[in-house]
Amino acid sequence: MALTSVRWHGRGGQGCFTVARLLGAAAVRDGRQALAFPSFGPERRGAPVIGHTRLADQPIHDRAAVLKPDAVVLLDDTLLAPAVWAGLGKGLLLVNAPEDAALSAPPELRLVRFDATALALQVLGRPIANTALLGALVALTRFVTLAAVEAAVSADLKPALIARNLDLLRESHRRFADA
Repeated sequence: MALTSVRWHGRGGQGCFTVARLLGAAAVRDGRQALAFPSFGPERRGAPVIGHTRLADQPIHDRAAVLKPDAVVLLDDTLLAPAVWAGLGKGLLLVNAPEDAALSAPPELRLVRFDATALALQVLGRPIANTALLGALVALTRFVTLAAVEAAVSADLKPALIARNLDLLRESHRRFADA
């Protein structure tokens, strides 16, 4: 697989950089190269943040912001705007929103709505939907294997958070496995 890139849009406190880092860690576990980094202004809870993940089979030298992603994931649908899908081309736009949400995006994009917050509340008891969106992204794109993501979650999250986040990851992956 050639260079693959994902841009994550969320708000401070939603785990945007954590999920960008988890995807990168999963790629490394799959034997690939990865680079994950955040981009944000003033650090404060609720402020818009962006996470970037690059995956490749060769060393990655480009450390600039991801301008032409293969996928864009929105952890917060209130951030949906043309600047979010800029450079996406015909890629995947995965939005944390109810399936019946009235969202608009260019028709050439593959727009997928997923109420990851509702699932996170059900499984975690908290509205932190980053691992749910990661599971959906992996099922929809196959950028990395589910086993690699499970290993990354198990290695990178606090022990008290691992079991329920694995449940959330697996359930969201299951929901999109045949999409």
